[in-house]
Amino acid sequence: MRAIFQPGAGYVRSEVAIRAYAAAAGALGAEIATGSAVRRWERHGAGFRVHTASDSYRARRLVFTAGAWVGHLLPELHPLCRAERQVVPWTERDQDLR
Repeated sequence: MRAIFQPGAGYVRSEVAIRAYAAAAGALGAEIATGSAVRRWERHGAGFRVHTASDSYRARRLVFTAGAWVGHLLPELHPLCRAERQVVPWTERDQDLR
């Protein structure tokens, strides 16, 4: 097995991070809608309208948290964003191989 050491590397525990930023947004008055894919969004008056697979919402502000898929919602970002699989193996060294 070969390994690469990257001293500046790290990872984000995504589920923990999502819960944290959703809680912080909720504490500031944000309404979180989950369980339905965003189909499109548009400016609507002084705010926005978001259309999902099951409903439509109005908002004064939007925060996009679509990760690498944000390019599908914000076409100007599409060339910069792409989903890429990153395999992270977790191993333990064998004490007998010294």
